[in-house]
Amino acid sequence: MINKDSYRYSSRGILRIDLAALRENYRIIKRRAPKAAVAAVVKANAYGLGAAPVARALIQEGCGAFFVASIDEAMALREDFADIDIMILNGFYASAAPLYEQYNLTPVLGSFSEIKGYQALARSCGKNLPAFLHFNSRMNRLGLGSIEAQELFSHMDMLAGLNIKCVMSHFACADEADHELNEVQFTVFSDLASHFPDAQKSLCNSSGAFLGDKYHFDLVRAGMAIYGLNPTPDA
Repeated sequence: MINKDSYRYSSRGILRIDLAALRENYRIIKRRAPKAAVAAVVKANAYGLGAAPVARALIQEGCGAFFVASIDEAMALREDFADIDIMILNGFYASAAPLYEQYNLTPVLGSFSEIKGYQALARSCGKNLPAFLHFNSRMNRLGLGSIEAQELFSHMDMLAGLNIKCVMSHFACADEADHELNEVQFTVFSDLASHFPDAQKSLCNSSGAFLGDKYHFDLVRAGMAIYGLNPTPDA
């Protein structure tokens, strides 16, 4: 039997984050995509490593654009950093509409309901508001589908009041360099993006950065590779 007077339980674990290694991982991505800007995905508190210290380290490497998952993550990051671009991957939360302008946050819009809700906010503000537009290019997880895309292209006034800063999609199989879907997605996305000649284009995640120059477009969104996970398991 344990003597509870002498037994002490301790939960004091220590997790050491090597920010120098994290910065070098970011530099590797930049070297792979030298003609594109490289944004950092810091959702889920930078994958559990601490969004503020991770962002601070990456800002020192020249990173000025960050993706988070939700409005609360975005607000927390903005409290620490006034001059970075913050994009919300989960899009527009109608219940938190005033916070987008107040905190200078950019939603990634992936549905007609989000577009309409954000348009209403733009009208109430009396000015155009920045947005990213997410299309599904065969990953079938998030973004406007092919039918919605065609409806949008036939009625571009649906985007009135919105300043589309970037058109984006997401690779499904970029960690398999020879997967046929990579080329399919590149072709589909290139066609979708051609409807927005003045907007930036973004298709690559961490693995996509290693596929080659033509896939990089204007913006690479680096996530897992920054945190030490292998984006090229075949290598």
